[in-house]
Parts: sequence; C-alpha cells; structure tokens
Amino acid sequence: YRELRRAPYHEKKNLSDFIDYVDTSIRNHVAALNNYGFDTIESCSGLPQDHPDRNPYRPYVMLDERAYPNCIPHFFTLADIADWIPSYAPHNFDVYIRIQRHNPVGEAWNRLVQSARDLHLLLKPYRQLVSSTSSCIDEFDILHDSLGTTLVKR
Repeated sequence: YRELRRAPYHEKKNLSDFIDYVDTSIRNHVAALNNYGFDTIESCSGLPQDHPDRNPYRPYVMLDERAYPNCIPHFFTLADIADWIPSYAPHNFDVYIRIQRHNPVGEAWNRLVQSARDLHLLLKPYRQLVSSTSSCIDEFDILHDSLGTTLVKR
C-alpha cells in the first residue's frame, strides 16, 4: 500500500533532452520555468504559428508534482500570481495551469516566467532545506520499512 501511495523517484530531466519538442515560440519560457525550479511535463503555446495543421489548444503548462516535496501549493501560487488558472491535471496528479481567456497570450507567458522568477527567489531557502533533508527522510523511510518487515516476519 505504501508503495502505491508514494510517487516514483523523480530524476530531473535535462532540458536539452526535451526542449526540441516544445512549441518554438515558448521554448525560452519553458526553459526559464524549469531553471526556476518549476519542472514542466508538457505545454502548448496556444499560438497558430506553432500548430499550422490544426487549431492550437488553449495555452497551458503542466508542472511535475514530483519536482520536490510539497511543491503543489507553490504551483497553485505561481498560477495565482501570474493570473493563470490552476487545477490538477486530467489524470488527477501534477498541476495543470492554463491562460485566462481574456489575457493576451504573449503577455501571459511573459508574466508567468516573471512570476516564476520572483517566486523562485522566495522559495530558494525552502527548496535548499528540503533537498538537504530529503535524503535523511528517505534513509529513515527505508530503515522504518525494513524494521516493519522484520517485525511482521516474527
């Protein structure tokens, strides 16, 4: 049961591994979001020039809930600050934020990146603390799980 609840180990993807698959007009924006600690999974610029073969989706970005412990409230805060609409992704995890209909697309993407930069500066001490203590917590969980298994076997 515990294994089903726990999110899989998150290894941050190298930006160069996926940036070529991001809509051309928002590559710099997505790169900045990732550099500011808001790990992206997928996105859509919402601009016709990036989707000449179809109507584009409404602009959105999906943020990876495994970026660091307890990051989901930070993702919702980012959306609120940038005047985007936050929600859980359709699969009920990760955070999906999309542009408000009344906002010009280019301005909205710029505002999202600026908000991510500002929030990154505020969150930096917390993220450093979490990253330095998470290995200790993982070691404790492993010890706790092995102790529990030992006690059950008796």
